[in-house]
Amino acid sequence: MPKKIKVLYINELDLNKVHNGGSGGESSHLKVLEELYDVEQANVFSDFNRSKFHSLIDFVTSPVPVFYSYREVKRILRIIKTTAAKIVFIENSNLGYFAKIAKKHNKKVAVFFHNCEIEFAKACRNKLWYKTIHHNEELTLRYADYSFVLSERDEKAILKNYRFISSKIIRLPVSMEDKLTIEDKNFLKQTKRKNHFTFVGSYFKPNIEAVAFINNQLADRCPTTIFDIYGYQMERIDFSLKPNVINHGTAADIHGCFLNADIMIFPIFSGSGMKVKTEESLMYGKLIVGSPESFSGYSIDGCDCFVCKSIEDYVDAITKLSNVGVRFSEPNRILWERDFTINHTKTVLLEYFGGNQ
Repeated sequence: MPKKIKVLYINELDLNKVHNGGSGGESSHLKVLEELYDVEQANVFSDFNRSKFHSLIDFVTSPVPVFYSYREVKRILRIIKTTAAKIVFIENSNLGYFAKIAKKHNKKVAVFFHNCEIEFAKACRNKLWYKTIHHNEELTLRYADYSFVLSERDEKAILKNYRFISSKIIRLPVSMEDKLTIEDKNFLKQTKRKNHFTFVGSYFKPNIEAVAFINNQLADRCPTTIFDIYGYQMERIDFSLKPNVINHGTAADIHGCFLNADIMIFPIFSGSGMKVKTEESLMYGKLIVGSPESFSGYSIDGCDCFVCKSIEDYVDAITKLSNVGVRFSEPNRILWERDFTINHTKTVLLEYFGGNQ
């Protein structure tokens, strides 16, 4: 049997403990890498419990963002310098210093931009933070052989913020395993809708804002519509909800939330990259009502996706779809099968990393 190429995978998240769209994308990358290559993992862990003194020392001495201790950075650097891996896959553009060291040790380096992080650093208005993020993303673009981005928007943000780019920029949308069975598909085609609109998202500012929008702007205008809210720790929402907005909180079975939903509604107004909740909805063949932000990066022409730019747009879409009995959209499912399967990611990685040794 041919020997598999060895890959060092560097991540900053414990994928068993983080429940958001980004972690879903990262776990799919790791899964594909493990299917194709001999993978060695090295997680760099954040330490937010240090004293202010030690945080300051780390900020001055550490070459990567301050939430990593210098000791932790040195541990990862030792792994990079001693690993037998020929390829280093780094799951965050903030870790550009690791890309630099890996390249100096003759590794092929790939880095994934889940966002163009410098855009967030600008919003923080902290000059030291901005400088650290800018320096690391600059190192990523200088030393990585390949910089993977989610969408055209992220690619444009990189080109706008950085002048000296040696890395090849490649678009690679988040992929996921197909969870829709033939039985599920038949179930959706044979059952009738109940006029429920479902929002799925963890307890995170853009998602909380989306629930507030549904509650304050749509619930009274659409009194016969039930809005179901599901998401990790969403039970922490502390404002009063209208009777037709039901917060189910953390879901034991997120598969069931998508499968049993009638129509998805995503009034997301901030963020970057591509919304994984949108992709997951496409996988289940769900009709989707959402903001331009929720569809950013998706080619939805000809699909059952309703882009809403105002309150009136949402009310009109909800009213229109309330009279439609369909629970499954074939065009939406076809879009997912074309662009977002695990096999698509495999094809891209094999193209640039190669197969067996």
